[in-house]
Amino acid sequence: MIQSIFATVMRWVLRFVLWSGVVFVLCVLVVGLVFQFWFLPRANDYRDDIAAAVARATGTQIQIGALSGQWHQWRPSVTLRKVLVKDPNGRDALAIDEIQSEIAWKSVALGEIRLHRLEVSRLSLEIRRDIHGQVFVAGIPLTRGEDRTGGLGEWLLRQDSIRLTESALRWIDDKQAAPPLELGSVELTVWNRFGVHHVQLQATPPMTLGAPFAIQAEMKGDLAAQLSAWDGVLRVNFPYANLGEIIRYWPVVTSIEQAAGSVEARFEVEKGVISKAQATLALANVAGRLSQDLEPLQLSRLSGRIDYMRVPGHLEMKFKDVSF
Repeated sequence: MIQSIFATVMRWVLRFVLWSGVVFVLCVLVVGLVFQFWFLPRANDYRDDIAAAVARATGTQIQIGALSGQWHQWRPSVTLRKVLVKDPNGRDALAIDEIQSEIAWKSVALGEIRLHRLEVSRLSLEIRRDIHGQVFVAGIPLTRGEDRTGGLGEWLLRQDSIRLTESALRWIDDKQAAPPLELGSVELTVWNRFGVHHVQLQATPPMTLGAPFAIQAEMKGDLAAQLSAWDGVLRVNFPYANLGEIIRYWPVVTSIEQAAGSVEARFEVEKGVISKAQATLALANVAGRLSQDLEPLQLSRLSGRIDYMRVPGHLEMKFKDVSF
């Protein structure tokens, strides 16, 4: 009796899965045919509709000068040209010559535009953090609403892959009260896999800060406005860095006042706070103070590995192969 009921249930489950798959495939075929025979010949006529869809998803108004579509590796591909992004007051905030994108098929199931790929080249972008911690990109807030749970930032986090190439970034941090930071030759790639946000950044800082550097991260979190809830791993590689200047922008190690050399470090982040760190250093002209109760420290050179761990009640540091 039980076996008969189980067999009947399994047959219905298999039928449901089969028919669900058939319906999804048919939807994909219909969307593909519409894209091929209806949208592609008239793509430029749908500029306002696409701009409206982007506004609904991101809360950001845009104008599209020209639009074209094609197929790329079995996915619909849309290219937007002469894109003008508006700030919340309706003023021109950002001009983009060309945006290349590929639409993900899961857009059919989700009923929302999801991109498999979004790529922009040769962009000059200003990012600002105000004294309240709110982040603005070209004057556009990454989050919106009182709870900051929507907006451009949340939409970007839901896309499969975003790439920024041959670009320049200007970072202004009012909260940290640091001078503006100019980065050139920016190559930024962000992609999502199974709820994990992967980031790769390569950039060239001003000569006063050091040589071109690389940053990699694997972070897990849902809301751009709640970085304090994010977990993950961050890796930085500075072949040559002026730490005395860098800590003005990223005050991770406030005990160092002056140092220059190579730094390769790995940080583990729990709930937005660094819980563990491991750094391999080769520094020269080091000056700093390990504690306010101790005398200033000055070294002509410092090399080795330093491990840092945050444990309940105190911090723990270990040194390995250190020479000075």
